[in-house]
Amino acid sequence: MDSNQCTSIVETKYGKIFGVPNAQLGRYFLFGYSLTLAGVPFNLVDPLIPLFIGGLTIFLGIYLVYGLIRLKTPCSICLTIHVLNAVIFIIQLI
Repeated sequence: MDSNQCTSIVETKYGKIFGVPNAQLGRYFLFGYSLTLAGVPFNLVDPLIPLFIGGLTIFLGIYLVYGLIRLKTPCSICLTIHVLNAVIFIIQLI
């Protein structure tokens, strides 16, 4: 895959949420998400909070994968992140 394909997504409506690139928001989101997940075993965070956040992640991921399909851009980095988010969510359900 050409690296230009992956970077070309950033300038589309699927590459930004609230006008901010997904990668930038994703960094902050994953940091906060990991803190909430880490707080659950210590009873610092209600287990429903990261579960709710994970559910939102799945819905947003579906929208973004739909965008990749519409743009006909097979971004392996994007798909890997969405798969990892789905795996984390499924682990929470177990």
